[in-house]
Amino acid sequence: MAGRYPFLAWANKYLEAVGNNYSENTRKEHTRRYRRMNKEMTMLVEKGEMATLNPEKMTAREILDFMGYLRTKGVKETERCHDLSA
Repeated sequence: MAGRYPFLAWANKYLEAVGNNYSENTRKEHTRRYRRMNKEMTMLVEKGEMATLNPEKMTAREILDFMGYLRTKGVKETERCHDLSA
């Protein structure tokens, strides 16, 4: 999936596929989380701290860079785990 925001495109595709298995509140929470993650990852790519937004091309390096960024922001470990599993 190409485009300006490939991470968000894949996240939305995922939610469409499994969204019926979630409650409305859970779907809203996932949608909010994916939008926030996309915004933060976009900023990291623009700064050159991540190489890509495309989940198909992401390596462990991009994931580690994103997790490190969240850690420097003071995001709790439990929240980082939620983002990692997403």
